[in-house]
Amino acid sequence: MSHFVKNTACPKCQEEGRDRSGNNLGNFADGSVYCWSCGYWQPGNGIAKIKQETQEGDSVSTRTVALPRDSGFELPGLARSYLQDFALTQDDIIVNRIMWSEEWQRVIFPYFAHDQLIGWQGRYLGKENKAKWYSQGVLRDLMHVCGYAPPAGNPRPIVLTEDVISAIRVGHVTQASPLFGSHISTQAAMRYHKFFDNVIIWLDKDKQIDSIKFTARLNNLGITTRNIITDKDPKEYTDTEIVDILK
Repeated sequence: MSHFVKNTACPKCQEEGRDRSGNNLGNFADGSVYCWSCGYWQPGNGIAKIKQETQEGDSVSTRTVALPRDSGFELPGLARSYLQDFALTQDDIIVNRIMWSEEWQRVIFPYFAHDQLIGWQGRYLGKENKAKWYSQGVLRDLMHVCGYAPPAGNPRPIVLTEDVISAIRVGHVTQASPLFGSHISTQAAMRYHKFFDNVIIWLDKDKQIDSIKFTARLNNLGITTRNIITDKDPKEYTDTEIVDILK
């Protein structure tokens, strides 16, 4: 599966009288299609590579971001079991376009901006001694928001976590975004400040000192910020526990 191109009507949904807006079916650059609603999928002709041009002074550099060539939306039991360990649902899998690469033995988390693939992460589930996470793209420049916006007129908090799985879990109850690590730059903080009323930093316990430092620095910048320190990672709590922790 390559980068997203456009949405069109899903034939399976329309057979059942659904998809009246005609936009359930995601169309990708390699010719593949995937329905965000019913899961209908047709393979394309391979994984397309996405070239991004970035201006650097007077020169233009090109970097290539490409998903593993065998990436697909059919998740084996190994991948589903891993995601279920953190209570990720089928809706989470569909909304976040979570994929699997058998060749890489990794659960794939793709990231898009303006319907363009700009990076991805893969969580290794194989038996060899390999790094748990592999990334492509400049992810720390990405503001990837999980969860749903609160009703109009309500405060708009954003919870910043270390990894995308924690962000998806916290996104069950409020909006959350992964830092793709444990550091937040002033530039990134100001981007969040532009769109959200307040920032909550919830890092893993071994980064609690960093969390306290970041909270103090952001408050000094005029960004309403608080931190949360817990015994477990955010992704290890239930929805009910997350609600209580965020109070």
